[in-house]
Amino acid sequence: MDTKKRGNFTKVQSLMAAYAVSLRKEGKTYKEIVELCGEIDPDKSVSLDWCKRNLKDIEKQKLSPELVAEATCLEQIAKLAVLPKGISSAECKMIIKHNHHLKDAEEIFKLYKKYKAKTLASVPEAFFRPSCLQPNQAKQSFKKIISSGNYIYDIVADYVSDICQQYPEVYSHAVRRELASIVFPELKLMGGGALRCKHLERAVEALTERVVQQEECVVIPAKAITDFDDEYIPY
Repeated sequence: MDTKKRGNFTKVQSLMAAYAVSLRKEGKTYKEIVELCGEIDPDKSVSLDWCKRNLKDIEKQKLSPELVAEATCLEQIAKLAVLPKGISSAECKMIIKHNHHLKDAEEIFKLYKKYKAKTLASVPEAFFRPSCLQPNQAKQSFKKIISSGNYIYDIVADYVSDICQQYPEVYSHAVRRELASIVFPELKLMGGGALRCKHLERAVEALTERVVQQEECVVIPAKAITDFDDEYIPY
């Protein structure tokens, strides 16, 4: 390939030429190549005439279906991310699901994190907004979420208190955690609601076999967990 342009190329210009070739293989137009090279070094960039002479025989590199899907996702995500309202994680995942033909939520989430990082690195003005906020009523939707959260927390706190009073040997933080896992299984807290229910069912079965079950809860006076002796072994 002829790498001459107004005299011999310096080392930097040779690297610029190699960069231009790589851009052409990606399918960039001559105009795009000139602009992208100019962003790196305006004084030693390639010209439109140089591109026409030196890149005319460079063929676009054939990408695998996976790379094509990735490129399409990144392009579509970037277009939405630069809008005033930005793009939500839910919208990103829909784009990924469609282009990669995926159904597995974990795989989609992995690609979402990857593409989000790539987009932010290449498009600084990109904005990823929380999916729970209404773009044109951001403050109102945020306040509604907070007030609803406080309301739900109070209700849950009452139930936790009732459970702890009825069953003195359970711990409030554990009850809250299990309730959250059951009510919101999609959050996959400790494996998700279904998994946690199975875990609890197994624990119930084990306790039923190991401990005499009571109609009314009777608790042996508390003593330090590590301070048991032969005369004081609960149950």
